[in-house]
Amino acid sequence: MPTSPFYAARSSLASFGEEPPGFRAIDLLRRSVPDGVEFVTVMWFDSIEAVQRFAGPDYEVAVVPPEARQLLMRFDTGSTHYTVAEPRPA
Repeated sequence: MPTSPFYAARSSLASFGEEPPGFRAIDLLRRSVPDGVEFVTVMWFDSIEAVQRFAGPDYEVAVVPPEARQLLMRFDTGSTHYTVAEPRPA
């Protein structure tokens, strides 16, 4: 069983063997709260079509692999998608 939340987040990518087409990066944000720690996973893709290839046709359902579910006390079941309004400078 994974011991790192980042490992658990990346495990959703492992099912592809290689990184899924259109995948760019994954960021894991962390903050302390009174009853523990919260994490937010931000995944970067080239397009919404790349997200759909990764998550499937119901791409607004969060992809939370079994390994991550064992590690987390709770998690959001939905996923929200955004487009970049203005890219950061290179």
